[in-house]
Amino acid sequence: MGRVGAQDPAGYELEFEDRFVGDTLAADRWLPYYLPQWSTRERAAARYALGDGHLRLLIEADQQPWCPELDGAVRVSSLQTGVFAGPVGSTRGQHRFHPGAVVREAQGNVRLYTPQYGLFEIRARATDDPPWSPCG
Repeated sequence: MGRVGAQDPAGYELEFEDRFVGDTLAADRWLPYYLPQWSTRERAAARYALGDGHLRLLIEADQQPWCPELDGAVRVSSLQTGVFAGPVGSTRGQHRFHPGAVVREAQGNVRLYTPQYGLFEIRARATDDPPWSPCG
C-alpha cells in the first residue's frame, strides 16, 4: 500500500465517532474541562447542552474567566480527550500557554483518545450570539 494522502479517506479506518445521543457526555470519551492543570477543574469546567444529536458548548453571562491571572478575561467552554500534568507547582503539562503557568491542581493523567496522526473530520457551526444585556 502506498502513502495515503490526507484527501483520500479510503485508506483510513474510523476509530472514534460521537453523535452526542442522550443527555450526558460519554465519560469514556470526553473530559469536560479546558486545561484544568493551569487553573482548577471548577474554573475550567465546560458548560454545554446536549440534545437532538448535537453538542452545544456554551459561554454564559455569569461564567467567570478560566485563568484570570494568566489569560485575562478569557472565558472558555471546551472538551478534551486527554490531560497530562506534572505535580502541583511544576511547569510540566500539556499546552503550557504562558511562561508563568504552573500546575495549580493535581490531575490524573488521562488518555481517552490521543492519536499521533490521522485524518480528522468534524461538523461544526459557530454562532455569534447577540450581545447580552440585562435590559433585554
